[in-house]
Amino acid sequence: MIKVIGYVFLGLLCNSAQATAGASDDYGLNRWERVVELRGTWQFTLGDDEAWAEPDFDDRDWDQMYVPGRWEDEGYPGYDGYAWYRTTFDLPRGRYRKLVLRAGRIDDVDEVYINGHFVGRSGGMPPHYKTAYHEWREYTIPMDYLNPNGENVIAIRVFDERIEGGILEGQVGIYDDRDAPFMEADLTGPWMFRTGAHPSWAGEKTRDMEYVMVPGYWEGQGFRNLDGFATYHRSVTIPRELRGEDLVLSLGKIDDLDEVYFNGVLIGRTGQMQPYPDVRGDEWQVQRFYPIPENAVKYGGRNALTVVVFDGMIDGGMHEGPVGIITRNEHERLASKAGSVWDRIRRFFNDG
Repeated sequence: MIKVIGYVFLGLLCNSAQATAGASDDYGLNRWERVVELRGTWQFTLGDDEAWAEPDFDDRDWDQMYVPGRWEDEGYPGYDGYAWYRTTFDLPRGRYRKLVLRAGRIDDVDEVYINGHFVGRSGGMPPHYKTAYHEWREYTIPMDYLNPNGENVIAIRVFDERIEGGILEGQVGIYDDRDAPFMEADLTGPWMFRTGAHPSWAGEKTRDMEYVMVPGYWEGQGFRNLDGFATYHRSVTIPRELRGEDLVLSLGKIDDLDEVYFNGVLIGRTGQMQPYPDVRGDEWQVQRFYPIPENAVKYGGRNALTVVVFDGMIDGGMHEGPVGIITRNEHERLASKAGSVWDRIRRFFNDG
């Protein structure tokens, strides 16, 4: 039987953290190490054009806008509609756990691009408008998207429906997440995706696959009301110097059930998917950690990773990190940290 290395964070703990996050952008400061300060003057223009996301676009004739701040206070009173922000930064040298763009609170909807690559969205752009004015933005930046030896470009597309608009408030910057594991291979970012599942899809990409961002619910990425099976796929290179290491695949949290294939070999599952899916209700809270058999790895070459997901209802997909390949030592560090959380919760109730 394939064993799942996993643990569950209590819902009350998650709800507490989310409630704090919604109240202030200052929560969890000990968790974050600021790498790049982004508060200051950005390039800014009204209107909407996809070309403005490209890193080589010339924005020198745009206006300037201080971030964070309402654009109504910076010369655009009463404006509702689309606008774009752009800025550049150099990434300091270093080894990072997980880089996150913390963009504060944006009114109402935003899409974020790093060097022309889409990294995240909050809310829904017209014609499927949905405000996200109350949400604090945090977008994981795949290391593959960054230029470590020169200039990087951030472009943020904003739509404001009414009243105030823009990047309103927050400690805007790029931060290293100290709580994240060191990744031997970071799998955050775009994965190939299609609805449905079939045994022949394990181990290789199939035709007619689209791209979705991982982690993230698939409902917010064009697959509304999708309940049932879907298949994720991507390739990953395992360096030769990792031969002999005990490697663990971290897939974060998945809603609801999953089966995982590495080069066509089933290496783990959470929940019962065969012969019929059986959702018990708490699988979406389980952190997925699957040991990778050494004989399944192509060291120095491309490896195929396929994740088959079944969602019973409401949200679905690979929705929360960390997502990547880590060593067994790093996994044990995470597991012991989770244990300390359990201990604190148990002591809280015992003391009460």
